[in-house]
Amino acid sequence: MANTVVALANAALVAHTTGNWWSWALWSWPGWSILQALAILGCFLALIALCLQVRDSRRQTDLRNEMARLQMRELKTSQERQEERRNEEYEQAQTPYLSVEIVSGQRRDDDRWVAGCRINADGSGVAYNVILNLLIPSLRYTDAHVVRYLRAPGSAEAELRWPLHLQRDAHLELIFTSRFGRLHRISHAAFVQDDGTLRIADSPTIEDIYGRSSPNSQELVAAGDDRRHR
Repeated sequence: MANTVVALANAALVAHTTGNWWSWALWSWPGWSILQALAILGCFLALIALCLQVRDSRRQTDLRNEMARLQMRELKTSQERQEERRNEEYEQAQTPYLSVEIVSGQRRDDDRWVAGCRINADGSGVAYNVILNLLIPSLRYTDAHVVRYLRAPGSAEAELRWPLHLQRDAHLELIFTSRFGRLHRISHAAFVQDDGTLRIADSPTIEDIYGRSSPNSQELVAAGDDRRHR
């Protein structure tokens, strides 16, 4: 019986001591401050790592967006170039090639020689306001023949006049406007002789004058009609 009482007393003492866990000596261990500092440091480092990860993810997103924008820009540029190339090819296909030839049988008209010419249009398309100029630079002399409308393939007759008793270097110039409003010029060195001969002296020089003086050109008269401007 005495042993039982002692055991109960010891158990009650242990229970009383265990019930006051907040007063244990463990909580006064100085290492808790170090653990607390380490925990705070760990949270801070984790926050830094999270911020770095977010920033890296944002950079990657920005990089992907920039690459997508560059690809879209390159695609747009490529499409614009292809469209421009198609337009140029279509314009070239619809712009006739004009040439001039001197036909035999010159004649006199009062104090002028008159030479017959033929303006040829090859390929396809329409040439508007075709102007055939004869220039004699040393005399500051010019004569022009205008064909309002010439469809290719086709040709139109023209006449050029110059004074009698001349033997001078000359210049032939053929100017026309395409249906796209572009000006084109074909020029030759030429020579006029005192017997009334007009002779082309070289192969043509072709120039494109890219002004759009008449972007909405219309058919003015029937093909082959012409009028002289002097």
